Amino acid sequence: MAQIFQFFRSAYSGIPRSIWLLCLVLFINRAGTMVLPFLALFLTQSRGLDEGHTGAMLFAFGLGSVLGSYAGGRLSTMFGSTRIMTVSLFGAGIVFPLFLQLAGLVALAFGCFIIGFVSDAFRPAMMTAVAERVTTANRTRAFALIRIAGTGGMAIGPGIGGFVAAANYDWIFMVDGLTCLGAGVLFLILVRPSTMATAPAAKAATATSEKREVPPNSPFRDMHFMALMALFALLFIILFQIFSTFPLYLKKDLDFSEERIGLLFTISSGVILLFEMSLVHALDGRDPLKLFGFGCFLFSLGFALLVFHDSFMWATVCIVIMTVGEMLSLPFSHTLVAERSGENSGTYMGVYTAAGSLGALIGPPLGIYLLDQMGGFWFWLSVGSVGLVLWLGSLVLSAFWKPVEAPVATVSSENPDGRTPDGRTPDGRTPDGPTLDSA
Repeated sequence: MAQIFQFFRSAYSGIPRSIWLLCLVLFINRAGTMVLPFLALFLTQSRGLDEGHTGAMLFAFGLGSVLGSYAGGRLSTMFGSTRIMTVSLFGAGIVFPLFLQLAGLVALAFGCFIIGFVSDAFRPAMMTAVAERVTTANRTRAFALIRIAGTGGMAIGPGIGGFVAAANYDWIFMVDGLTCLGAGVLFLILVRPSTMATAPAAKAATATSEKREVPPNSPFRDMHFMALMALFALLFIILFQIFSTFPLYLKKDLDFSEERIGLLFTISSGVILLFEMSLVHALDGRDPLKLFGFGCFLFSLGFALLVFHDSFMWATVCIVIMTVGEMLSLPFSHTLVAERSGENSGTYMGVYTAAGSLGALIGPPLGIYLLDQMGGFWFWLSVGSVGLVLWLGSLVLSAFWKPVEAPVATVSSENPDGRTPDGRTPDGRTPDGPTLDSA
């Protein structure tokens, strides 16, 4: 028992305090997440849209998410991730309630676009902040901790959201908006230069004897990285079925109530809370790209297994399998991007989250269309087959993948500030730019 306790304790040790503060803010924000899991049902049940128009609305949301994700990463490089996270949190707190005032297809589509843009600018900024604050030794665990914090909030939000939606779908926008504002206030209180500063040795600690490539000028010129982004976008096409076709299938084909649908989301979140950090810790040192591919396969397999039974217990088994796949694929994908980006973390994270958002853009409308055309049985088996493609693609890419060589800060009489070769100080400043932590 003592060894088990020590193993769990070691999984959480060595992570900077600044990351824990970000986790607290993220937890508050995600604890109110109700709009995204129930957006498709809101549009069909509350606004009376058919499945075709609902798909168009989700397409607009996804388009906003793609552009917001890329903009969030680029703007984090220009103005600092702290500023972008602050604007995103308060912006989401405003646009969620305002969405309820919209009527008509064009207005609803525009509202979905704005929701996606504003809310998803937060993710690349947050991941940039994490990447710039950790070393190679604790990078994957830091990203896993961030995911656990978000998932802990998701264990609360969608579960309660099911009951809220059953009473009145409009209330989910009010509650989601209030928690965004609350997280924004907490962020302003907690995030100060003294609490978010990077240790001078942090950048230097990332240097290893591992063979590395020279960082490219742009992620779009990094062909191996862009190949990974293609796989990641395909994963998100599959992953976002859980927010679109999955609840629709459970509601219409299996006759599940909103409460049961919300409970399945909560079960998934609970598994992540209990086991993800320990799983990542146990697999530390393994090839992250191969783990990513196998996780993609498991996630898709969980969807494919849905067709073999219609009980709530079987749906629970399927979502647990999906969750294990998610625990393998997403934390290690964060690590792959961080180790590839070198000093271009903001831009790389922007492209990374935009690739995921592109999957979110394509996945829901495509999934809704195919589910209607193919029926549940063949649709979910087709989704499962995509996992095999992702696994094979990851195995092929792993033969060519290498991290890049990031400039390392050194302190000397000629370089008392410990600037890296590109002029950055250890806390991420450039000679003519703000620090990451300035707000």
